[in-house]
Amino acid sequence: MARPPRSKKQDRLFVRDPFRHYRRSYSLAEVKWGAGVGAVLVAIAAWVMWRGAHPDPSLFASAPLRSSNKQTVVERQPLAVSRTPGTITAAKADANRAPLPDNLTADGWHEGPTSQYTRKNLYVKIDGRADYFLQYGFERLYFLTLAYKIGDHATVDIEAYDLGSAANALGAFSGERKPDDKPSKLGGGLLFRSRNALFITRGSLYIRAIGSDDKAAVSAELDHLAAAFGAPRTQQKTRQPEKPDNRLPWAYRLFDKLGITTGKIAYLPDQAFSFDFGKDMYAARLGDDSQLFIIAHKDAAAAKANAKQFVDGFASLGSKAGGGWAKDRYLNTFATATVANDRFVIGVRGAPTLAKGKDQLARLRATLAGLSEAERAEAQPTARKPTPPGDEMDPGSGAPKDMQ
Repeated sequence: MARPPRSKKQDRLFVRDPFRHYRRSYSLAEVKWGAGVGAVLVAIAAWVMWRGAHPDPSLFASAPLRSSNKQTVVERQPLAVSRTPGTITAAKADANRAPLPDNLTADGWHEGPTSQYTRKNLYVKIDGRADYFLQYGFERLYFLTLAYKIGDHATVDIEAYDLGSAANALGAFSGERKPDDKPSKLGGGLLFRSRNALFITRGSLYIRAIGSDDKAAVSAELDHLAAAFGAPRTQQKTRQPEKPDNRLPWAYRLFDKLGITTGKIAYLPDQAFSFDFGKDMYAARLGDDSQLFIIAHKDAAAAKANAKQFVDGFASLGSKAGGGWAKDRYLNTFATATVANDRFVIGVRGAPTLAKGKDQLARLRATLAGLSEAERAEAQPTARKPTPPGDEMDPGSGAPKDMQ
C-alpha cells in the first residue's frame, strides 16, 4: 500500500532530508559578498594577534594615583617611546628614588619613574595582599618598572618594601618562599633567585624584582640587580644614611650555631602558631618538620608569663604529657615552652617523640647559654611601631577608613 503524501506543514516542521535544497540557482553576488566578509574577518583576527604580540609600551604605565592625604601624591608617568626603534627612555628624571641604588639597569635596559605607596594607598597597588605586608610593619613601598628594547618587550617590576626593621624584612621574605628554597647570604640580608625573579632583604628593605619571562635579557638584568643591591649604596642628602651592619639578626646567628641553614629560619611578628600571644618569634624548621623557637623578652617576669601561655596553648590542642609537655591529639607530636637565661622563651613544636623533643630543647638551651653576654644583650624585643592616627586600614574592605 502506498504511503500517503506528506503535508506541506509537516515538511516545514521536520527536516527529513538535510542535504536536499530547493533553490534552482545561486547568485554570484552572494558568493562574492560572503567571500569578502570572510576575508575581512580573517584580516581583523590577524591584526588582533599582531597587536597582542606588539603592545604599546605606554600601556604598562598606570593611571595617576592621588591619595586623600594632602601630603602624599603618587603619580605614575608613562614611559616615553622614542621614534627611533629599539629605545625606551624615561618620560622625565625621577629625583625621588629614596633607598634604591643609582645603577639599576644593565645594557639595553631603561628605567621608568619611581612611585611611592603608603599604608593608606598600598591596597591600590597590591589589592588583596596589603594585609600581608602590614603585619610585617609596612611603612612605604617604592615601585618602578625597567623596560628592555621595544622589539623584545621584556620588563622587570621592582617592589622595595620598607618594613621598619631587618627582622620584619626577613619575615616577609621567608613567608613568600617555598620550604625547600635555599637563599644565600647577602651582607646583612638574604637573596633568593628563581628563573625570572629575585628576592632580597637588605636592612629594613624587602625587595622583589619580577621579570616578564625567563629569557636571556631578563636573566642578565636580574643578575645586575643582585650586584646593584649587594654593593654599598651611594649616600645622597635625600636618603637616610645606611647603617654599616653586615650581620643577620641575633636569632639567625643563634640557629646557625645549631647547624640550621638560613632558609629554614623565619621571623613571625604576630599570631605565631595561630596563638594571639605568639609575638616577635624566631622559628627554625628541622629535618623532621619539628620546630625550635625563641622569643626575647625585656625581663624575666614577661618571659615566664609568655612561656606559661604557650604551655597552656599547646595543652589545649591535645593532652598534657608531663613536665610542661603536651601531645597533639591529631598529629601525635609533642610541644613545650620554657624560660632560659632569665628573659628568653625557648620551645619545641612538632617533635615526633618526647625523647627527641627533650634533646632538641636541651641543645637550644645549651647554645643560648653559650653565647657571650654581649650577644645575649643584643637580643631585644622588636619594637612594634604604633599605627599613626587616621592611617588605619579597615579589615573588611582593605581600604583606609577615611577613603570609604
